[in-house]
Amino acid sequence: MLEGEGPGPGFGATRDVVRTIERMVMGRTSAVVVVPGTRGAAVGTFGAVDERIVSIDVVGRGPSVLQPAPCAVSFHVDGRAAVFLSAVEAWRFGGLGLPRILVRLPDVIVVESRRFPRLVVPPDVGLVTRVTAEEQTWSARTLDLSVGGACVRFPPDGTPDLPPGTMVRLSFGWPYEDAFALSCLVVRRTESSYGFAFGAEVVRGTGPEAEKMRLLIRRLVSLAPAP
Repeated sequence: MLEGEGPGPGFGATRDVVRTIERMVMGRTSAVVVVPGTRGAAVGTFGAVDERIVSIDVVGRGPSVLQPAPCAVSFHVDGRAAVFLSAVEAWRFGGLGLPRILVRLPDVIVVESRRFPRLVVPPDVGLVTRVTAEEQTWSARTLDLSVGGACVRFPPDGTPDLPPGTMVRLSFGWPYEDAFALSCLVVRRTESSYGFAFGAEVVRGTGPEAEKMRLLIRRLVSLAPAP
């Protein structure tokens, strides 16, 4: 477990940021830098870190010039998904001649810390799932769910392009009943399936959506077939 990781399912925060990123630099860990809007994403590896800046060396395809802008950086640590929100400070060529993106050292890294198995959602229970981002909404099917996050699958011909680090609204409901929505973060994508992490308020049970999520999970448990 990473030092400072929060308890419970879902995602916890590690505040020993420098030590964590130093590990990623030593291992040349892959990272994805996502800039919101139309500027796209860059795939690279962690190159260096100091008390203010993290550098990521772009490999393969990536932007030739990336102006200062907010960004999200996603990667894996100890086999678990991790992400931090930051800002691009500059773009330049590194010592190996590779394009290098300089991002601000974050205060917190959010790391997957799932301690409880997610509830598998049968396809025939009737749960309606929708994902909204940038005023667009897509229908999806929830594959599994916990108070920490969810995995959903979109139809092959209706899968959005949502890079890791994108904030979306995920809504759940039943036919003829009001749905509820909560904000969450895209943490991974595998073809038409996405993994989303809920916010700390839901994980800790302190936000207005937390009780609704727990009621939803209890209802799904009651609908599950007996073993």
